[in-house]
Amino acid sequence: MFAAQSLGLIGNGLTTMALVFLAFRFAGAESGVVISFFFIIKMIAFIIVAPVAGFVTQRWDRKRTLIALTVGRAFMVLALPFVIEIWQACLLIFIMHSATAAFAPVLQVLLSDVFPEEDKYTSALGLMRLSYGLEQLVSPLLAGILLSIVQSEDLFFGTVVAFLCAGALIATAPFPKQVAPDRGRPNILNGLRTYAATPRLRALFLADFAVAIAAATVFVNTVIFVQSRLGLSEQSTSLAFAFFGMGSIVAALSTPALLRVWSDRSAILLAAILLAASVSCQPLVTDLGFLLILWGVMGVGYGMALVPVGRVLRRSAAQRDRVMLFATQFMLTHICWLAAYVIVGWLSYHWGLNATALCIAVLSATATISVFLLWPDPDPAEIEHVHHDLPFDHPHLAEGVPICAKTHRHVFMVDKLHPTWPRQDGREGSQG
Repeated sequence: MFAAQSLGLIGNGLTTMALVFLAFRFAGAESGVVISFFFIIKMIAFIIVAPVAGFVTQRWDRKRTLIALTVGRAFMVLALPFVIEIWQACLLIFIMHSATAAFAPVLQVLLSDVFPEEDKYTSALGLMRLSYGLEQLVSPLLAGILLSIVQSEDLFFGTVVAFLCAGALIATAPFPKQVAPDRGRPNILNGLRTYAATPRLRALFLADFAVAIAAATVFVNTVIFVQSRLGLSEQSTSLAFAFFGMGSIVAALSTPALLRVWSDRSAILLAAILLAASVSCQPLVTDLGFLLILWGVMGVGYGMALVPVGRVLRRSAAQRDRVMLFATQFMLTHICWLAAYVIVGWLSYHWGLNATALCIAVLSATATISVFLLWPDPDPAEIEHVHHDLPFDHPHLAEGVPICAKTHRHVFMVDKLHPTWPRQDGREGSQG
């Protein structure tokens, strides 16, 4: 599954590079707007499809679902080189990323089921983050090599090969038994309710925005920095993206060890601070060497922020609810990315690169400060709380560590019996 995920992401990266070059040929120095539009279509697909897919795919066979989605993406990409109208490209991009929106939550929950132990799960999250880093490193380097012998639109065919190989690898993997979901609750509404009621998840949403608004400057403006401001080639653009991916890989390999001594909260805050500080340095870019170093540092911050997310989600929902929660997080994260691409694209077009960077740095820093204030520290898993409305003989009161009468302590997650979060003093808890 790691190999399949890596191959699929590398293919997806080739598609992104091909779309970036296509946009630059059409719009030149104003290509940031076109690139933003492509990314906006991607985010809209994620936002619309993820919650529906999270509800539907948890009732389907996981292996067949992942194979079908992977092969389906290959056919969508295969058609991209032959489009003759912009609306055709937009439609294909929407369908392809709709499949990705259904694929990602299923894979994330599968990973959580395979590794119930916290340490192994953290290492697995690092490997998943590594696969995304490989996309950001290998795809630009591979694109740079291929561009010396083929045209940029031919990169789409490399994606098709990667997706088909990924589908074949998924078919060989053994999958654990699925846990039946709770059929009595509307998943997306329950997922949003869980986010709204859980302090760490409210903070995680703001952290996602802080990361997205900073990293969007890389995805949208790299080609403008390199080929417009510095007057360099497509290969140099690929190299810049590769340094960002290299930083992400460094973070993927080092963050699991960091999380053995640091909390998820501390790692995410450090990453967000690193990104905001790096964006504020973008106006200082005058040569390719400095840009490569800066992009590498931003890659480290980007990768470090994403590794702990799975841990935060897993400790916030029971196993039967995880597909729902991962799908909700996927949707909310990409709402942040949608806003980020719109903001960065609009600011870059109207204000230029330097003013955009300073404005984005302020937005990212403000969101980071909000995360610091909203995420409790400490944030224990087990919380003492009282169930006022449960009868004294309710079986749930016998679970965990009893304190007195209707008060007990256990690993706290928002669910039917715990719809609200306890006060920090523990004197009033969720109402049953």
